[in-house]
Amino acid sequence: MLSTRARSTIGRLFFYIGAAIVAVLAWRVQKYIALQPIPLDDPQVVVLTQLQEKQLEAFLEMNSLLTTLGTAMLGALGFLLVSRRRDRPGSGDLWPAFLSGAFGGLSLFFGYAAYLGILYMLEGNFFDLGYAPILWSNRAHFYALLLGVFFLGDFATHDFNKGASK
Repeated sequence: MLSTRARSTIGRLFFYIGAAIVAVLAWRVQKYIALQPIPLDDPQVVVLTQLQEKQLEAFLEMNSLLTTLGTAMLGALGFLLVSRRRDRPGSGDLWPAFLSGAFGGLSLFFGYAAYLGILYMLEGNFFDLGYAPILWSNRAHFYALLLGVFFLGDFATHDFNKGASK
């Protein structure tokens, strides 16, 4: 049997290993975006047309909205975790909360990756919102947020139903 202190130390060790893995993955995604070849079939863009400016503005507003929703979801998750009763047994009930937080964090990261893709596109003097790194990270941004909200809903309803039954 491990003592409480040993379990705490092992838990912290796993946390730091996980944080290092997340940092390496984030670095690799950024490197992937930076190493994508500039599409040669797209014409060089010196000045954006009015339509391209509107498309870029809509994309950045959507990215900002998803980032705001992801941040609000993480805040709601934090509130639910802090306000839950301490006498509840079992950490198995916390898996949906953990998954919600993980997908919320991924959503924020993919929003950042989409923003980096936009900067890379504009620095490369081409305009294509269908460019693979931008499109991929934009969709991942949305679907990670969607999964985070799903798991937050699961955690919240399960947590509230347990509180009502006591």
